[in-house]
Amino acid sequence: MSEQQHILLVDDMATSTKMMSVILQRANFQVTAFNNPLEALQWLKAPSNRPDLIITDLNMPDVDGIQLVQYTRKLEGLATVPILILSAETDKNRVLASLKAGANDYMVKPVRGPDLVQRVEKLLAAVESDAPGATAATQTVGVSVFSLRGGVGTTTMAVNLALALRQLWGKETVLVDLSPQNSHAALWLGLKPEKTLVPAPANLSEADVDKLLLKHKSGLHLLPAPEFAYDSAKITDAIVGQLWEILRKKFLFIVVDAGNSVTPASYTAMTHCKKTMLLMAPEKGSVVAAKNAIALAEQLKYDSTNLLLVLNQLTADGGLSQKAVEDAMGRQMAAVIPHDSVGVFEAINSGTPLIEANPMAEASMAIAKLAYELSPDGLKLDVPEDASVLLKEIQKQMA
Repeated sequence: MSEQQHILLVDDMATSTKMMSVILQRANFQVTAFNNPLEALQWLKAPSNRPDLIITDLNMPDVDGIQLVQYTRKLEGLATVPILILSAETDKNRVLASLKAGANDYMVKPVRGPDLVQRVEKLLAAVESDAPGATAATQTVGVSVFSLRGGVGTTTMAVNLALALRQLWGKETVLVDLSPQNSHAALWLGLKPEKTLVPAPANLSEADVDKLLLKHKSGLHLLPAPEFAYDSAKITDAIVGQLWEILRKKFLFIVVDAGNSVTPASYTAMTHCKKTMLLMAPEKGSVVAAKNAIALAEQLKYDSTNLLLVLNQLTADGGLSQKAVEDAMGRQMAAVIPHDSVGVFEAINSGTPLIEANPMAEASMAIAKLAYELSPDGLKLDVPEDASVLLKEIQKQMA
């Protein structure tokens, strides 16, 4: 960041503003903090005080977060400044009211430092790129699926995760196949690509991308990978960067099949994603590969806290237990996908992924729960009456 951006913090708890001030200042932001919302509003009324972003608590005396948002939106020059609400509030109506009042996003307290900085940077980036409506319900969520060991089901996971997100919310979702070897996402979906990113023009346009996108009957879009590995190697980090800027304006969810080796393309995609799913099988080779992946992430300065360990039970019996894998990794699994060999093989052979063929299967539900947890909080709070059967079942199980 070449020039410090200015953030206004408003929270009636002094410990909260002190903690967040330190976190944001270490991330190279200028911070002005108030523990009294009336003083914050008085400060905002001065034309010379124009923060790049406002963070406010929801529940405060005198003026609460919703009122502060409403007042701020009426002040000259502050109609579009990003506002992030922080709240321990469990009443979804209160949170929705803050969004409807004009807040762009919200986070549930307590917040982790890296998560706060990431959310702030995304809101500011959306403003800089003129991305419309960067709200909790519309801000693009990217998730990649990766492993340093082949044969653990990265493509199966990526395909079913993308379909789960599409089925849960009915929102625009794209699966980007960047697997550098033996990519089969199109096969899994029963689609036949005619064009891929190779050869790619020097300056990728939206029209170029539209010609590549395939639409599945579910409404999911696929950007297919080249058929051969030597063509995949021609996809550069610059191409992926251009691609991401185009896709994030068209899709709410971007799922990336990053395959089982680190390439400039796959790594660039992972850096753009909110989370990277590190897929494992319950065997020693997979544990070693996962440890190596975490070590490599740290060498590349990739935030390893963004890695979600997911255990894929490839066999019905045998293999390491979940506890044994977690003990070996020193980390807990974000999810465990139950074994379902019959359903998976039928899905592959029919071109109908498991979560589409049998959404209530144990493996399907495990993937759907993971998709739900990765979804924006705003969507979870504003569930329509005609919500999908899958979404209703997930919310019932997680209640």
